Amino acid sequence: MTKVKRFFAGLMAMVACFASAAFVACDKDDNKGGGTSAADSYVIYVTDAEGEAMADVQIGICDYDTGRCATPKKTDEDGKVVFKETKATYVLNSYVATPSGYEWKEEYQFTEYGEYTVVLVEAE
Repeated sequence: MTKVKRFFAGLMAMVACFASAAFVACDKDDNKGGGTSAADSYVIYVTDAEGEAMADVQIGICDYDTGRCATPKKTDEDGKVVFKETKATYVLNSYVATPSGYEWKEEYQFTEYGEYTVVLVEAE
């Protein structure tokens, strides 16, 4: 009976996760990959103008069509952040602050699952 209870508890947790109206991914994403590949997520690398990785930069993405935004995340020591979101067209969330003295080099769109690099340049 215990196995049956655990099975149904796990099944109910999955159903609740997928049925949730929240836009945040159901699994814990620690930006370390954890089996997450670019084939099922948006992997974004943040660099400076010289191509050096920028750690601890908080970024967010928003669905271009609906305007719904994913929870912002900070880049790891490799300048990497992973968003496991529903496939759509996303843009950088302009309301998430960039590091002092920097600005985004251009407007970015993320249209397919995969890896992207965004560049921060010194503000003029």
